[in-house]
Amino acid sequence: MPWITIDPVEAVLQTDLSADSYILELIDHAQGLAEIEVGAQATPNAGLKSILTQIVARMWQAGQSAKMNPAGLQSETTGPFTFQNVNAGVAGLGLTNREKAQLRKAAGLTGIWVQPTSRGDHLETAPSHDELEDATDPIDTLAAAQQDLHR
Repeated sequence: MPWITIDPVEAVLQTDLSADSYILELIDHAQGLAEIEVGAQATPNAGLKSILTQIVARMWQAGQSAKMNPAGLQSETTGPFTFQNVNAGVAGLGLTNREKAQLRKAAGLTGIWVQPTSRGDHLETAPSHDELEDATDPIDTLAAAQQDLHR
């Protein structure tokens, strides 16, 4: 089941895509790539839909650029006129690293993290001489016993 229709893509591009015979396949292609990153989503959230819309819009623009500039030239000069295509060579029909990260974030998939082993209520550093010693703390008891041995 598609996550998005052509309507949000048209809104982002501000272009009527109803006559584009490839847009539905492009949405399907982009969604397939997105599902590789975050898995199939029965009911994708608004964030995933927005990111997929953005990806499809970028891919559509890359396709239009490739139609007009099949060689992928970044600039061309003819006499006093210069044409520059800032999108030439930009990511084509795959996902960029930024898009992959955005998809994972929107799906709630976080990266590797470290599980803390303490409650975090004290810094784990050696106590200073100004601190009171707790007689019930085994570390303080051991430290006191070791000090008595060295006296």
